[in-house]
Amino acid sequence: EAAFLGIPAIAVSLHLGRGRTLFEAGAAHARRAIDAVLAGGPLEPHACININVPRCEDQSSGGDAPRGEAGPDAGTPHDPLAPMPITACPMNVHGLIDRFERRTSPGGQDYFWPAGGGLDFHGTEPGSDVDLLFKRHITVTPLTFDLTQTAALGTWKQRLST
Repeated sequence: EAAFLGIPAIAVSLHLGRGRTLFEAGAAHARRAIDAVLAGGPLEPHACININVPRCEDQSSGGDAPRGEAGPDAGTPHDPLAPMPITACPMNVHGLIDRFERRTSPGGQDYFWPAGGGLDFHGTEPGSDVDLLFKRHITVTPLTFDLTQTAALGTWKQRLST
């Protein structure tokens, strides 16, 4: 929404793992990434930057992955305080594998609750944000708020003109 209004925006997400999440460690990594993004000067109006921080957890706590979001690196030990590379990369564009649970509301109506993992994709493109996140890179992806396929506009205008 900020980007639509011409205000530069930075979104940060922390990958959730199987252990107790160490939000302080994740926040420190996020701060380092934000500082790196802003080191070259202020962002342009409408800029939208997405930052993903790999899981930072106390692995001794064990437990199940919240909402199935642990990903293929869940069993890989890591030091949540160790420096991680900050890598600019494209977003993964493979579709999510959707899963839903049928539930019944207190009023007796059936509904479907999303039960899939947030990072459970049909595929993961090498070098994409998801691929690098699982390899413990902090990912930085510049996004655009305008999804118009500008190159195709002329074709569509011609096709639809009468």
